[in-house]
Amino acid sequence: MARLGPRPLASRLTPSSTLDHFTPGLGIEPGTWGSSAHLALTFDGFLQANCSTKCNLGVGYISSPNGGASWTAPKILAKGINPNWLASTSSGQMLGDYNGAAYPGTKAHAVFATAKAPVGGTFNEPMDTNAAGLPLDSSDEPLFSSASDKRLPNAHSQVHRTKPHRDDER
Repeated sequence: MARLGPRPLASRLTPSSTLDHFTPGLGIEPGTWGSSAHLALTFDGFLQANCSTKCNLGVGYISSPNGGASWTAPKILAKGINPNWLASTSSGQMLGDYNGAAYPGTKAHAVFATAKAPVGGTFNEPMDTNAAGLPLDSSDEPLFSSASDKRLPNAHSQVHRTKPHRDDER
């Protein structure tokens, strides 16, 4: 997939958002802490929640310049990942179980799984990153807070396990 840099999503990560997000990966810029910590959060998700049969996965990114008090609007790092391209597990199709972000300098570098169509029956699911780094935020970009959000009753993900997960199973 070509990496042209992050693109803003039309929706925010809110209860009314059309984004179903999961598999978060958090990075903290070294030398920052508390209310001035620089945070980077990557996540997988369906860009359109409650999609029926044409669900494609994407990878998103948000950042916070103030220890999580407020966040930037989500940006797309990858999109168009067909779940049929993914390995099948006992918990369903799996893009990966790890996302992350690291700060080798002052810009975050996301680490995330993507997928392309299998070739000759072999899965094509690389781990990717953004080469140029992601900015924390820009002065003209709005920041969003969840300080007054309320829990939604009966909220749940569209990702369904085929069998319950138990940590004590061997």
